[in-house]
Amino acid sequence: MEMKELTFSYQKGLNIIEQFTSSIQSKKVTTIIGPNGSGKSTLLQLLSRNLKSKSGEVILNGKQIQSYSSKDFAKKLAMVHQHNEAPYDMTVEKLVSYGRTPYKQLLSSNEEADQEAINWAIQCTNLTTKRQSTLEELSGGERQRAWIAMSLAQKTPILFLDEPTTYLDLYHQLEILELVKQLNQKHGITIVMVLHDMNQAIRYSDHIMVMKQGKKVMEGTPSGVITREMIREVYGVEAQVIVDQTYGLHVLPVALPSNI
Repeated sequence: MEMKELTFSYQKGLNIIEQFTSSIQSKKVTTIIGPNGSGKSTLLQLLSRNLKSKSGEVILNGKQIQSYSSKDFAKKLAMVHQHNEAPYDMTVEKLVSYGRTPYKQLLSSNEEADQEAINWAIQCTNLTTKRQSTLEELSGGERQRAWIAMSLAQKTPILFLDEPTTYLDLYHQLEILELVKQLNQKHGITIVMVLHDMNQAIRYSDHIMVMKQGKKVMEGTPSGVITREMIREVYGVEAQVIVDQTYGLHVLPVALPSNI
């Protein structure tokens, strides 16, 4: 997937995304980081066709994303939004089944293929014992895995996750990120996610994009991108970037610049 000079604004306001050019690496985990309001989630919305850019283009497999039919595009890319809603009395299996919607025909469907995809998605997300549970009966982490399972049932090569660890405690944050790692390494799914936690981005990403005020500041490997200078420039925070022999690279925020 390629982005070429993407620019976006709401109505006639200031640009939220401005002249954004980059590409998504196939079968890698790419994480987008940056301060609040930098345009991270908006960029995902543009790439998933939920928003339309004012100018520029997004190319997927050699075609502009707008040239795909809705069903064909939904077979290429799935997205788990930051906020997801469904009736709380809906079962996990029923929710996951909605991921098969792009494959439904007007008068027929391949029920065997649908069920195989649903079973696979539920198994991948470790929800086998919860498939008949309602969403109301799930923990926050289980509910997030159910939404991921629905996206997996679409059987797409690309998966977008917009702040998948928001509102989760530390255990369930790591549970979701370990799932992301498994989906990428075991099943070859290209993952693009938005995260706020820089240390989690370092640990679970092959590639990091840094955004500020709608623009790409820099991108590259975690070790190449996460520096004291970048953190000071983008976040306005002084931090130590430590290389630990056991846990590798990690960030320790120290203070605001005015307190140094």
